[in-house]
Amino acid sequence: MRKFNDYDVVSLKSGVATDVNDVLVSNPISYLVSSYRRACAIKQTNALSQIVEDCRKSIVRQIVLLLLVDAESDNPESSTNLFDIIYQALCTDDGDQIAYIQKMFDEVLNHLESESLSDVSIEESCPQSALNSLRPLVNRLLIQLRNIYYSSVQSPTVVNSFLNKQLVGARERVLFCPQRRPLLIMTIWLSKYSVTAQLIIELSFPQSFSSGSFRPDEFEGGLLGRLLVPSHLHSPQAAETIFLTNQAPIGEFFTEEVPLKSVVESEQRTIWQLTEQMDLELNTLFTNLLRVGKRRPYIKKLLFKWFGGCIHANKARGQLAHSIMNHDLLSRSNTPNLAGDGFLSNFTAVLVRLTGPLVTLPEKPPLDKIWPEYATDSCADRTVLPDLRGETRLAPANKIFKKSENAPLVVMNNEDYPLLTELFFLAHAAIRIGWTSLIARHFETGQQLHRLEDQLQPHESDNSNDSQVIFLRRFMRERTARYLEQSTSLSCMSRLKDQLSFAVTTCRFLVKLAKCILDKNSSYSNDTTTSTSESTSFSHGCLSDLPEYLVDNVVELVSYLRRGKDEFLESVEVSSIPLEPLLEFSIIFMNHTGLLTNPHLRARLAEVLESLVPQRDDEAWNTNTSGSGLLNSLHLSFHRREKLMNRDSEITDDPVLSNAVRALLTAFVSIELSPGTGVVGSAGSAADAVIAASSSSTSQNSSRQPDSHLNSSDSQTDTGNNSSSSGGNTATDTQTAAVGFEEKFHYRRPMYACLRYWYGKPLYDVQFKRLENEALAHIDDVNPPLFLQFLSLLVNDAIFLLDEALSLLAQLKQTERERDKRGGKLSSSSDEALFAHTGRLARHHIMLGLDTIATLRRVITLCSQLITHPILVDRVACMLNYFLTRLVGPKQRDLNVRDKAAYGFKPDLMVLEISAIYQILARGSDSAVETDTETIASSSLPSSSESFRRAVVSDERSFTPDLLDQACRVLDRIAAPIDLCNKFAEAVRLIKAENVIKTSEELDVDDAPDEFIDPIMGCLMEDPVKLPTSGQIVDRKTIYRHLLNDSTDPFSRKPLTMSQVEPQENLRSAVRMWIDERRAQRLSKNTQGKEQQSS
Repeated sequence: MRKFNDYDVVSLKSGVATDVNDVLVSNPISYLVSSYRRACAIKQTNALSQIVEDCRKSIVRQIVLLLLVDAESDNPESSTNLFDIIYQALCTDDGDQIAYIQKMFDEVLNHLESESLSDVSIEESCPQSALNSLRPLVNRLLIQLRNIYYSSVQSPTVVNSFLNKQLVGARERVLFCPQRRPLLIMTIWLSKYSVTAQLIIELSFPQSFSSGSFRPDEFEGGLLGRLLVPSHLHSPQAAETIFLTNQAPIGEFFTEEVPLKSVVESEQRTIWQLTEQMDLELNTLFTNLLRVGKRRPYIKKLLFKWFGGCIHANKARGQLAHSIMNHDLLSRSNTPNLAGDGFLSNFTAVLVRLTGPLVTLPEKPPLDKIWPEYATDSCADRTVLPDLRGETRLAPANKIFKKSENAPLVVMNNEDYPLLTELFFLAHAAIRIGWTSLIARHFETGQQLHRLEDQLQPHESDNSNDSQVIFLRRFMRERTARYLEQSTSLSCMSRLKDQLSFAVTTCRFLVKLAKCILDKNSSYSNDTTTSTSESTSFSHGCLSDLPEYLVDNVVELVSYLRRGKDEFLESVEVSSIPLEPLLEFSIIFMNHTGLLTNPHLRARLAEVLESLVPQRDDEAWNTNTSGSGLLNSLHLSFHRREKLMNRDSEITDDPVLSNAVRALLTAFVSIELSPGTGVVGSAGSAADAVIAASSSSTSQNSSRQPDSHLNSSDSQTDTGNNSSSSGGNTATDTQTAAVGFEEKFHYRRPMYACLRYWYGKPLYDVQFKRLENEALAHIDDVNPPLFLQFLSLLVNDAIFLLDEALSLLAQLKQTERERDKRGGKLSSSSDEALFAHTGRLARHHIMLGLDTIATLRRVITLCSQLITHPILVDRVACMLNYFLTRLVGPKQRDLNVRDKAAYGFKPDLMVLEISAIYQILARGSDSAVETDTETIASSSLPSSSESFRRAVVSDERSFTPDLLDQACRVLDRIAAPIDLCNKFAEAVRLIKAENVIKTSEELDVDDAPDEFIDPIMGCLMEDPVKLPTSGQIVDRKTIYRHLLNDSTDPFSRKPLTMSQVEPQENLRSAVRMWIDERRAQRLSKNTQGKEQQSS
């Protein structure tokens, strides 16, 4: 043996133990790793430190050399052996062993990267030699992930024809799986280096990704996908699958036959703990990949390509989430080959957290790093979201809302966009497919459970073995487990906090862009919503560049929190997240319709406003007193929201809240629109109407269907409402179509909640008064004032809902009689189903009708002048008379259904509300808040109480002298408040006195000339006007009332505005002259009669 020099030998005073296996091992990688471990174990001294360090470096070089040599010879042995050593170390609890393995692995990868990438451009891929040296190791990692097996989860055994084959099975998706964590830690180690990071991403794409022939769920089968699939969520099973199989509940959690609250809460805590740990590790993994991508843009481009490809492939899930009334909406049978809820939920959580400062909310978030023009970039090579450019925009880039005058930055390469810009849009796109779809499925599952409960209710008392009952119970057990899984996932505190932070940042960003736009309008200088000193120009795009689903994502989150996690906004965990951006965002975008042209989405902003209202006590008739799905309303805290919505009771000019009422009424009115009319919410000149100082918000209503008894004019003219829009609507016009009945009242509910809370608070009461005064001063403007439109629609809604509710109750009463004749059951199951459906409809209409009439009463209490204007007073008086007749008159027997509570029918409350409106309007200003006397004088209106009393007694269809006496008796019988009884009695006395005066002044107009008679209402015209579009002459108040609801000529169906009508002064004078002659004749006859009697 050759003699070694002294300096070539390391002498140790104490020996280092050597494992026999290290000496006998034939695997060079294992031997080198053992040598590295021994080198690390040598006690470091000044004399030995450099020598040991050189030895370690030599060992690392030998390992890298072996990997490169094996790669050249296509031999994966060294790479797979290295994987086995690392994996075995990570599977142990030996911290020292894991530490030296990690250190050794880091040095190997560092050396490999420095050797192989020194001459390679950062814009290019890593060289194949370096990739091939570690490809077997990363391949082995993927294989190991595929082979994970955890026996504690039950996998469904279902007939193949009813279950799509999934690339990732149920056992590979389990959340609690100790075998997976070592693989995740190893992936985190690998993600810090360019070569291995590129391999990780490449092995995450579907195999046929480049050709496009792949299934969307193949993204779950890649390396990153398999790390993102672990979840407690399972897709709801199809009904036929549940019917054909009798298997144990699937999943790790919520498998009990009857879920116990304590067990459910314990499992929820376990899930949240596991999810938070997984999120932290996944965030570390993807943050490492982003850091590598920052050093090498090629890898960043590859990673973002995977993000965008996954979102694009699963875009159908976001579309399905917005389908309405589609049962089994997101079941596996309706979402073939799409990625699962668990994968997409984790995917979304990762992307949201990757936005960094947009979630952590520093004092000044870097909003300037988000460039709106990214959403309109037409170059396919520069965008990772191929569908982004085709999305519907928030607002059209019209002549009013222009882009910044500054020239936009010319973007030549993808990396020229700020990283936060790409992450911002990726996160929102992911929320659309992974968060909003899960919310939709959650509420759909809840509705299915309610339907199943209704079907099982008749069988609760018996232990029926009927196959249908067994199936229903099995179905309900499965849906209960899915509901609990979804609820637990959506209420994970850490993810909710990230989502809320991201939503708040989005609101700040949108408000900033909105201020930039509004500051450029000269008319905006008088608006106090924003301060121009806070607004700055934006040189990288504007609001019209952004897709509208940014707003939709914010609304979906806040709406879910309101319905399912109402206490979250008051929790300590989110106390640092400000709520002011949500408030300002909702008010600005409701108030200025040009900023958000979609009326559906604008109306949904009321849900954001409602969630910030510190009140959850529903009206007295609403039996549901729960403020959320988790806590009773009495247990909720509203400290933060109370402080937000009530800044200072003495301050009535708050820069944001001072526009809250106007904003809400604008959204209320613009739900119902006439396409292409140029009024609020429509295309074209909408912005002019919005920003006008005197009347900033107007709209038209084309979807109302009033009952013929209460609105004879509208019943004759609404026939063609649905066809009144022009045939050549633009793309923008399609967004202004009128919403349907169900949607409209879905939007109304949160608005009623806001109006209920605001009532009686000075900050908001003064806004109502301001709007009423504005409406009285501009009653003859080209476009009807906002407050007039609002009152008109409110009256229309009250008429429709209550009349429809009473009609349905009459049908139910008749059906109950038929059931009694047949022994308590109808002849067929379809008839029984129709009876139950009619009952649900009746309850729906009654609840909404009572909400509407209560809102009308509150508004009238504050603002009683406009409601008694000739345009509205007749309709209001007819409405009150008609409903009072139905409720207290002889026909009330038709409404006496057997179980009133089941339908929410409380006629006593209806009578109270209607009586309150009667006494407010009939008694005059002492029963309502006083109005600006100068405004009233300038409007040339008669006394409001006089007008109302005359309208009540002039209603020949419903009013009788005994009607109000019957109402008094009902009030006494139901023990109404004494104050209300006394005021109503005084109103009755005044109305009866008015009836006497009216009778004495009544004229016989049966023989009036035809040209004096209104062709729509059939009454004598007071102020005739000519319609230029048809040549017909009608009374001014008749056509005004019609145009409040439909912007077309009732005869020709051509567009028409009040500014176009032509006054007929000669005809008006002739009518007045004819009336004066009749009065003179009547006075003469009365005088002659008295003289004859005296003689």
